[in-house]
Amino acid sequence: MSRHVGHVTNFMTINVLAALDSNIIIYAEDVFADARHAAAQALIENAHDDSLVLPLQAVGEAMNWLVRRGGVPKAIAAERMSDWTSQFPTQATTLEVFNAGRVLISHHGLQVWDAIILASAAEAGSDMLLSEDMQHGFEWQGVTVINPFLAEPHPMLKQLLKQ
Repeated sequence: MSRHVGHVTNFMTINVLAALDSNIIIYAEDVFADARHAAAQALIENAHDDSLVLPLQAVGEAMNWLVRRGGVPKAIAAERMSDWTSQFPTQATTLEVFNAGRVLISHHGLQVWDAIILASAAEAGSDMLLSEDMQHGFEWQGVTVINPFLAEPHPMLKQLLKQ
């Protein structure tokens, strides 16, 4: 797995790259998610350019949620997820990602799809995985799981956001 080099945006070096879990995408899409909807949108809008990556597993889970639980027609949900994947770089679920996910499942007890998303974040060179439903502060392969909805933001999350 290769680590990324800082991104240059507006003459400023960005030292962090964050992957988004499906729940962040869902909250950004779900207007009924009250404060989490606004917080997820603000997070995405205030992140430095080129600092977010989407594990394709997370995009697929978000689309599934929109259709099955959000009541969004399949064609519209697919279009919305296409918007996400055209706006942000993605990380595929490769054999390497799958095998790394197996390690997370067997050695750390993660759920299958959470493990795949975390392994994707690592493969993409992310420093953090933004997730509400994984263990806040868990670190693996240079990736820290961060809950962006906590009252006191994690220091790495502060680096991700524009001042």
